[in-house]
Amino acid sequence: MSDGKDIPEDHGRVVRKRGRISLAWLFPLIAFGAAVWMYLDYRDSLGPEIRIQFTDAPGVEEGKTPLIFRGVVAGTVTKVNLDAELEQAIVTVRLEKFAAGLAVQSTDFWIERPEFSLQGASGLTSLISGNSIHARQGSGPPRYEFSGLETGPVLSAMETAFHIRLVSEQTQPLDRGAPVTYRGVKVGRVREQSLSPEGKPYIDLSIEPGKHGLLKSSSRFWTVPASSVTMGPGGIKVDVSGLDTLIQGAVAFDDFGVDGEPLADGATVPLLASEALALACGEPVTISFPNGRGLRAGQTRMTYFGIPVGMVSSLAVAGGQVEVTARFNPGFDFLRSGGSRFVLVEPEISLQGISGLETLITGVVIECEPGHGGSLETKFAGVVPKTDDAAAAVTADELSFRMRLESEQTQPLDRGAPVTYRGVKVGRVREQALTPEGKPYIEIAVDRTKSGLLKTSSRFWSVPASSVTMGPGGIKVDVSGLDTLIQGAVAFDDFGVEGGPLPEGATAELLASEALAKACGEPFTITFPNGRGLREGQTRLTRLGIPVGMVTALQATGDKVRVTAQLNPGFDFLRAPGSEFILVEPDISLQGVSGLETLVTGVIIECKPGQGSGLGTSFAGRVPKDEETPVLALSRKGRHFRLVSRATSTSEGAPVLYRDLQVGSVLEKKLADDGQAVELAIGLEPPHAHLVRENTVFWDERGLRGSIGFFHINIQTAIPLPVIGGGAIGFATPDATAPPAPAGTVFTLYDRPQKEWRKWKEPAGQ
Repeated sequence: MSDGKDIPEDHGRVVRKRGRISLAWLFPLIAFGAAVWMYLDYRDSLGPEIRIQFTDAPGVEEGKTPLIFRGVVAGTVTKVNLDAELEQAIVTVRLEKFAAGLAVQSTDFWIERPEFSLQGASGLTSLISGNSIHARQGSGPPRYEFSGLETGPVLSAMETAFHIRLVSEQTQPLDRGAPVTYRGVKVGRVREQSLSPEGKPYIDLSIEPGKHGLLKSSSRFWTVPASSVTMGPGGIKVDVSGLDTLIQGAVAFDDFGVDGEPLADGATVPLLASEALALACGEPVTISFPNGRGLRAGQTRMTYFGIPVGMVSSLAVAGGQVEVTARFNPGFDFLRSGGSRFVLVEPEISLQGISGLETLITGVVIECEPGHGGSLETKFAGVVPKTDDAAAAVTADELSFRMRLESEQTQPLDRGAPVTYRGVKVGRVREQALTPEGKPYIEIAVDRTKSGLLKTSSRFWSVPASSVTMGPGGIKVDVSGLDTLIQGAVAFDDFGVEGGPLPEGATAELLASEALAKACGEPFTITFPNGRGLREGQTRLTRLGIPVGMVTALQATGDKVRVTAQLNPGFDFLRAPGSEFILVEPDISLQGVSGLETLVTGVIIECKPGQGSGLGTSFAGRVPKDEETPVLALSRKGRHFRLVSRATSTSEGAPVLYRDLQVGSVLEKKLADDGQAVELAIGLEPPHAHLVRENTVFWDERGLRGSIGFFHINIQTAIPLPVIGGGAIGFATPDATAPPAPAGTVFTLYDRPQKEWRKWKEPAGQ
């Protein structure tokens, strides 16, 4: 209980307080307002959203990859996905409000990546911060869908390039970024090289702003070679265009002073292979030639006094002729005047000299000779001097005396090769071909005014380009002539033999040499024991060393060789009965050296006339080398002895020497019955048989003797060198007398003589 003093008077009433907003709500309201304001400000700062289509988008991430313009972040990638066909990457970018101007029709977008080239390094920041999307502002109406570039522009991203497309028949050695030049000054770069949907190569160029005024409808574009070689009287000149051209290639253009309209942006023009082709920009001219030997489209030059004035641009065949389409350089249209001549210049070597030699390097050229007509024409008939000369020659041949020559094999003769009579040209070879039976023949045409030189006795032969004669005066080389050296030649003569006129169209034999042709006498035969060294059509018959005939045929009959020969006119007396025909070969013996010249000329048959009357047709020949030498014949009649040796290199026919003189020969060499030794049978000439006594010693004569003096070495041969190869036998008898050795006595054959053996005197009691 409490007293009443503590109870208020109004304790029975409910008191209501006055309502108010708590300060706790003030801060959230302020924050909300600030957020709304910031959001509205953010929405106000955003630009439009664009979509860019790329083939691929490496390193591009949502919410992270920036879009850069002039080095400033102008937007951010908000979404990356693929199209419905999964063939393209679609990158959505929200631009900043200040960059809304990028969303116009011709703006270019590309993904910046690290790149190194001759122009320098680009995109290096991508190595650290990752790839980014870059833009180059274009112009035109607003646009929000774009196709991104595969690579960045070759010119500065801040420059608006002027684009040209070049088309060519084949791809060119050009890299992206290769320079584009005008009269040597760089004005742009190659943007891309690729193929059109039709498969035709094209090259896109980017020309710098301010330089597109150089481009005209008359501009001609060509590829610049990395290097060029010029050959002339001053030597060889090598030009290198530059390091970037050497590596990347280059494109050049010029209008060569020809007026034209300004070239539109994006225009398409042809790309030519060379500056010479580009310079040939005149009206096309058609020139017809009988043949197109050496002509090359895009390479063959048109010249005037040797100066290049145009180029052949194309070739075609029409109506059995080659039609050349050519264009002249500016300022040379006067070469198209009526009556102009166009001559195909080729290298030519003839007796009149050498011409067109430079075309061995440059290729054939078409030399232009202006006419005197007033109007300019577009069609001309070209001139090929060689063909025209050949045609004239054929026409002349048709009016000439013609005949045919047959041979066993084709000859080194070209069409037009000369036909000569005693060194004077009287005709030419028309053709060389085969008969239906496969036999070679040559048709010749002789000037009709000279046809009286042709007789039934005429002999024809092929003239060699050169001949070599060896004799005491040295070596003589004869060259028939430059035309013969190149084409070959045919010659004929009757060698003073009478004959009737040769009818036109007649057939004669073509012989291999003048020597065979001269041997026109009646054939006769010579029989030899062997045909060693004999050659049909090559072996000569001689009289006192002078050629008088030739061997024309060889035939083996039994164990002998039958030679058919013919003598030159005036030497039939060598066929008189009793005539001798001796086969001369190189012969090296103790008696000396003979027939050495036949080592070069081959064996010959030396003729010795007989004393009988009449002319024989068959003779027995001699081979002196196969006949016994006088010493060998005498040794067979003299006393015989036998020598026994463990081994010896001495062969049958070797000489037996006494005091270095031959007195006998080795008649036989064989192996002893027990196989332990070699036996030699020797025969001494009867006048010298007494030199062999019972105490005689025999030795192998090695052929060399040597002695050493105080200051020098003296080596001399004991026997002539020619017999060293077959060996020799030496012998000596002591001073003391001994009975003569009976025939058949066996002696020991020593390897070498003792020193005193050579000092023994001739035995007494001769």
